Amino acid sequence: MQNYISEKKDTTRSQELSTEFNFGNSKNVEKIPLNQHKKKKSSSIKVLFQNLNIQILFLNIIGIIFYKISFIGCHGGEENYCITEFVTQFIILGILLIISTLIVSITITLILWRKIYFYHLIYIIPIYYYYFYYYDQGETLERHGHINFIFFNVFLVLFLLIINYPFILFQLFKKQKYILFIILLSLLLIIPIYNSYVNYKSKCIKWEYGLNNERLLYLPNEKCSIYPPSRCELDFYFGKFNVSKIRINNYNQKKNAIKYLSKELKKSNHLGFPIIANKFLKNKFDNYEYNNFVSENMIDMESFIPNKGIDTPEMTIEFNNKGEGNLNINLIKNETLINERKNLENPNSLFKNLLIIYIDTASRIQFKRGLKKLFKFFESFMKKEEENKKKYSVYQFFKYHSLGPFTHINVQPMLYGSSMMSNKGIEFIKYYKENGFITGFSLCMCSPDVFNDKNTIYTKFTEKINYDHENNVLFCDPNFYDKEFGGTSYKGSNNFSKRILYNQQVNEIQIEYTRQFWYKYKDSRKVFKLAFMDGHEDTSETITFLDEPLTNFLNELYNNNLLNDTFIILVSDHGLHMPRIHKLLSNEQFTHDKNIPLLVILYNNENFNLENNEIENNQQKFITAYDIYETLIQIPFGESQFKNKLGISLFNYINESERSCSLYPEIKPSECRCIIK
Repeated sequence: MQNYISEKKDTTRSQELSTEFNFGNSKNVEKIPLNQHKKKKSSSIKVLFQNLNIQILFLNIIGIIFYKISFIGCHGGEENYCITEFVTQFIILGILLIISTLIVSITITLILWRKIYFYHLIYIIPIYYYYFYYYDQGETLERHGHINFIFFNVFLVLFLLIINYPFILFQLFKKQKYILFIILLSLLLIIPIYNSYVNYKSKCIKWEYGLNNERLLYLPNEKCSIYPPSRCELDFYFGKFNVSKIRINNYNQKKNAIKYLSKELKKSNHLGFPIIANKFLKNKFDNYEYNNFVSENMIDMESFIPNKGIDTPEMTIEFNNKGEGNLNINLIKNETLINERKNLENPNSLFKNLLIIYIDTASRIQFKRGLKKLFKFFESFMKKEEENKKKYSVYQFFKYHSLGPFTHINVQPMLYGSSMMSNKGIEFIKYYKENGFITGFSLCMCSPDVFNDKNTIYTKFTEKINYDHENNVLFCDPNFYDKEFGGTSYKGSNNFSKRILYNQQVNEIQIEYTRQFWYKYKDSRKVFKLAFMDGHEDTSETITFLDEPLTNFLNELYNNNLLNDTFIILVSDHGLHMPRIHKLLSNEQFTHDKNIPLLVILYNNENFNLENNEIENNQQKFITAYDIYETLIQIPFGESQFKNKLGISLFNYINESERSCSLYPEIKPSECRCIIK
């Protein structure tokens, strides 16, 4: 009898505990009797973790820990190290991110199917707040929280569809199964029909053609032949990912601009950006140091007195009572500099002016696809539509091949004549200064050049030269680039929508600075490097906003006879290299576009006489960034310099039978577009 009473007490206690952990819903939570764990301390813990709500809480805590760990970035060295040596760790972090996303998907599914109720999960709200609102907003290898957030949401939607789709169909059509059959049959028919339509529209009929319907040729003695991809889906999908139709932000707020300024400067409503042309930076490739220099040397224009040891700013911001800013650009002509450089002029220089138009991440096909007005501008000189245009020649290089899928590996040979970490390279601009040219530079990045790194390793192999005029400092404004997070998909040089800063389109700001430079030094020898980042984003659509402003600018220079003695080079480092939606849509064309960048040259033949000029024949030769460097440094001297054994000036003969990817150690076999004969 006593044993019976004892067992009854245990059963009653078990029911109480079961009710206690049921959170008011005994139907949905399994009741765990405790009579099998008599008087053991571990029994309550087992019951706790056999409760579905507690299991979900525990899983979400694990998920948030994994999500936090997945934020770990690459701190181990230069860009190449991060891409190659850090891959394994990124794979592990990616797996943790996927697991955390799967846990959230399961939790949401249980809520949807009422296996657990939301009011039972009130303790999970802080966890979900962390998932959706706490991330570092960066898109760099060091800080990539925004990328994690994007992938988290993509995988979340994917997992929810995979987990819930079969159950939804079953619930909706369990009594009318023929409807389910019709839907599935329709999907089976629609998918191949749509795929056939895309294939029909994606034929690479015009891939080989360029300006004026000239086309890629196959030379009898060439060692490397480049053939078109079999399908061109990217051409079909172009124009369908234009985010600017939905979202355009105008970044012009004072509260952002003064984020890293001193207390005194934060009070000012008129700020000036420092002149960096003659300043020395210990590490000339460190954009973080560059950014700090700008924020530490900003100028209060309300109390600024000219000629007091501080250069007059060329770019200033005025804020109104609402805290909204307006940008003023006034490039200051330097008469002393004009006289100094005039004494250095080399009479043998091939051209009086050099204009480099660099567009990051632009393929030869993207030029035709996304810059249609600019394409027609260059084409008009080939068609000789006007009498004056007959004096000009345009050359397009069909087999210009990238050395790799990212900027540094191409730009260092192009501008410094050296490969990454192999030999000392000198920036081409040094030779122009020594031969009497005034120099200018515009880049919409908070960076001393189009590539940068926090480590001194690249400084050992390159000699960075300051330009006489540059407006890169403007783009250190936190309204455009926040040094804490780097560039993101919605702000800065990676923005995938139309880029507006202080009420002006960013590329128009760059063009206006270039225009003022060109006019104020119109009688002097000059070189300007105009570097755009409009192609460097995920959708490949933002580049279209560069088309009209750049074409209008070049037309203006031409109409005002300011291109008569100018060598224009329109160039890119590589094509689209961000393997997200585009790689999924068309892997073959994606690889072609990535490795066949843009290179077009325009100049006036009237005052140009060079014996044995081979530039026309070299249009069909295999060339790389090394050849561009040799071409650039030939112009100020008037003759070839042969600074690098891998490069030959485009004015000189290039033997096509000796050129292929194997000549360049940077080009990986998987990236090479050559078919070796």
